[in-house]
Amino acid sequence: AYEHYEYIEKAVNRFLDRLEALGLSDNAFVFCTADHGDSLGSHGGMVDKAGDMMEELMHIPLVIRGPGIGAGTSTDALVSNLDLVPTVLELAGAGVPEYMDGMSLVPLLTGAAGDSAWREDFMAEHYGHFEVYAAQRALYCRKYKFVATEGAFHELYDLHADPFELNNVADDPAFKPTAAEMRRRLLDYMKRFDDNGDDVQPLIRSLADARTRS
Repeated sequence: AYEHYEYIEKAVNRFLDRLEALGLSDNAFVFCTADHGDSLGSHGGMVDKAGDMMEELMHIPLVIRGPGIGAGTSTDALVSNLDLVPTVLELAGAGVPEYMDGMSLVPLLTGAAGDSAWREDFMAEHYGHFEVYAAQRALYCRKYKFVATEGAFHELYDLHADPFELNNVADDPAFKPTAAEMRRRLLDYMKRFDDNGDDVQPLIRSLADARTRS
């Protein structure tokens, strides 16, 4: 894995050096990210690039440089790969269609909007891996992450206190109001985006049943 990292780093540096040599460095935006993470032996020895919604797979790097972006600045705002296309469109001076699910990152990149003015929650989707089918949805809200998996239990983690997701508090009485709010938010997201196909109906029913019981 470390050899892969070194290979990618060298390739990115060659690309940046070429931009500099061509005199394009000061007029170009460069995005460096990934399509997914890898568990790399975490959570009891799992090694795979997909198949679950743990943070090792979901929380990927995103580095952007270009005119007007302060060097070394960072943000903890909830950002998705769905935001990349609207960002590129705005940086290119094109309009961002209203039907796009993502949000342009330009206000975050330029400091025009603080983290508090950004989205408060976000839904992520997964449908299984290879021969294993299981509809999954995750809801991020503030410091919490809620995961619902078809045919399985629900998960709730406080990512500030438990960044490695070792303590599932979905059924902890102390977190009952938080779990109920996260289920409600997740169902609202699924309704808003017409995420109601036949393949996710069992998941929707499990979320609705849990909300009714709570």
